[in-house]
Amino acid sequence: MADAADRVVQRFGAIHILVNNAGVGTAPTVEAMRYEDWDWVLGVNLGGVVNGIMSFLPHMLRQNEGGHIVSTSSMAGLLPSVDNFIYAASKYAVRGLGDSLRLSLAPHGIGVSTLYPGLTRSRMLLAEQNRQAQFGTGNMADQPVGASGPTGDAGMDPREMGEMVVNAILCNKGHILSHSEFRGEVAENCEELLAAFPVGQEIGRDRLEFQAMIRERTNSARAAIDRMNDPDSLDMAE
Repeated sequence: MADAADRVVQRFGAIHILVNNAGVGTAPTVEAMRYEDWDWVLGVNLGGVVNGIMSFLPHMLRQNEGGHIVSTSSMAGLLPSVDNFIYAASKYAVRGLGDSLRLSLAPHGIGVSTLYPGLTRSRMLLAEQNRQAQFGTGNMADQPVGASGPTGDAGMDPREMGEMVVNAILCNKGHILSHSEFRGEVAENCEELLAAFPVGQEIGRDRLEFQAMIRERTNSARAAIDRMNDPDSLDMAE
């Protein structure tokens, strides 16, 4: 990845858009899971995003010309499902990384979007065929995510997905939710989270001050994002 970043700079002179989109999946039961399953999925789905950021972002920062980063999470990064804990762990991590990085890079004029696709026509369901020997071999019980039903020919047209991503880059959207059939489930999950907060809890001054400190830094970063999205504002890279 570092070599790829260097070659991009040599060929084009600068880097302005980075898309982290590699992904694999396996869904063993809790009885069948192995360390190799964790290493393989986390290595690609999270490690791949980390490699992309560590290799390309320094160039973007040195350029001081702004830019945009897109990383692919999944609906599995928003919604839990049965026997999907390894894949979900990787995709929840990408979600958290993207949300924090978006705030951290706004002062540099670099936007960050996280993509949460549902079923899309791709080779994702064939990922096990490309599993390297050091990560063991999947067995018939360890089907790739979603492989028990639809085939790789099912799902959203990749071009439709790509148009959403391009629009998100142009409009600096933080989240790209492409599959509207999940809207109800996401709403229910958010309501469940909110309902878990205690009611009437007494909060000490130290905790309130800590929360206020975090909120102040977050609000400052959000203000930078708003300036990026305002076409009448000064270019953040200047």
